Amino acid sequence: MPSSVVRCVAVPTRPSSRGRRVAAREGLARGARADDAAGKRRRSSLTRTATNGDGVAGEDASRPNARRAATRRVVLTSAPAGLIALAASSSSPARAAVAPVWGYADAANNPLRWGQLRDDAGALAYPECGCAACQQSPIDLPSVAAKQSDARIGALGDFLTPPSGPVTFAVSQKHGAPNYVVTSTGGASPPAVVVDGITHALSSLHFHTPGENTIDGAASSMEMHLVHLSEDGDVAVVGVLLSRATEARRANGEVSKLLKRVDADGGKKRVKVDMSSLLDYDSGFWRWQGSLTTPPCSGGVRWFLQREISAVEWKQREAFKHHVGSFPGNARPTQPLNGRSVLVYRPA
Repeated sequence: MPSSVVRCVAVPTRPSSRGRRVAAREGLARGARADDAAGKRRRSSLTRTATNGDGVAGEDASRPNARRAATRRVVLTSAPAGLIALAASSSSPARAAVAPVWGYADAANNPLRWGQLRDDAGALAYPECGCAACQQSPIDLPSVAAKQSDARIGALGDFLTPPSGPVTFAVSQKHGAPNYVVTSTGGASPPAVVVDGITHALSSLHFHTPGENTIDGAASSMEMHLVHLSEDGDVAVVGVLLSRATEARRANGEVSKLLKRVDADGGKKRVKVDMSSLLDYDSGFWRWQGSLTTPPCSGGVRWFLQREISAVEWKQREAFKHHVGSFPGNARPTQPLNGRSVLVYRPA
């Protein structure tokens, strides 16, 4: 048979499957869609799956359902160069959209605008940030339970696994602020939040100024967030409010260690922290369901806020504020509760 002859072979219709994966972390990213045919370009012959113009596939035309469902696979043993170029172009992977820059001070991309920002393809980049009916964070917390059923007995240590040794953090910059990532736990299991039978291991921590979550409408000087992740990527955050240190309330020494490295970058600088001194495991706390406080503002985050307020050296707080751009700092405004309950735990 001459090389220019095309042979048609009937094959049954086979549905293609394409998945879409969405990654989550205090940071989550949009998954890229890849073309299933990209790997086939390495073959010497080009294979295409097509449907006959009238819905019938050659040799199967005699079958009753052929006009509805049959397809044919055409093997081109000597395809024209133009057709090969067209097929190669159509099998190129789709380019991932570029997310827009978000910030705090600029009127064009501040927290009130996050939900309206669009990527370079024109789609909303952070739609959850603008969802007025969603369970977003931060929130304003009541000093006392709103109703009796929200008042609970318990301490923060009831949900946190006790530390067995110091934790080492590597310091880098993330969106203009220092981010401290766990690199070592001295061979022991990392500190964790255990809630609803799910273990969330400590992954990183960072700071905000002013504090994002408020109590009866009042904000603290700073707030520390300890981000924990489960094996499935679920997020639990433990927050600690920080006020100005005084003679009566000394600065937390572990917080001071962390803020000394506020301008470090690249992960080369390390800070070893005593977790038993960083947190108050005997403290009461607030608990609620919320979201990340930065884009993409993903929901489903389990929140715990330590009731006992810790303290920070004022000069370190000012240095941090200057580092992230001074006014207005790096805090998102509080979001509506939208019917959520806030559980208020007090130690027995």
